[in-house]
Amino acid sequence: MYPGVWTTYIFILFVSWLLILSIFGCTPGMAWTLVNLGHFAVPGSPPPLPPSLTRP
Repeated sequence: MYPGVWTTYIFILFVSWLLILSIFGCTPGMAWTLVNLGHFAVPGSPPPLPPSLTRP
C-alpha cells in the first residue's frame, strides 16, 4: 500500500531538513528555519493562465 499524502509530505520535510543540515553544516534549529523559509517560497498552487491561453 502506498503512503498517504501527509506521510509523504512529512518525509519530504524531514529529508529536506537532513540535506540542509548536512550540506550547510548549521545547527538543527537553523536548518529547520531554512526548511521553513524554502517551504514558504514554494507556491501552494500554480498561477492562473492568462485569458489568451484559456479556452472560450
